[in-house]
Amino acid sequence: MFKIGRYRQTLFLEPTLCLCDCPGLVFPSFVNTKAELVINGIMPVDNITHYMKVFTLLAAMIPRHVFESVCKMVVDCPRDTGVDNTYATAEEILNALACKSLAM
Repeated sequence: MFKIGRYRQTLFLEPTLCLCDCPGLVFPSFVNTKAELVINGIMPVDNITHYMKVFTLLAAMIPRHVFESVCKMVVDCPRDTGVDNTYATAEEILNALACKSLAM
């Protein structure tokens, strides 16, 4: 049975095990910034005003080849910099998305 109340939602998984969601009452301890709240699906993306912080965090977490395969685009990387190019920068990802949308 799933009960929706004004302050909490409960879901009985087993007769003696109840999952309880208290939205806004218990702040998650695994996030430190608004960008992390957005990435973890806790805060809606339309509540964020500094989108570059979110993209910078995404870029540091997701390898370049994943962006390229999922978004069907090529993320250009600087050549011969001596830096590991496994992860793209936020600017490189956004530039690739902008170029892709212009080509459409």
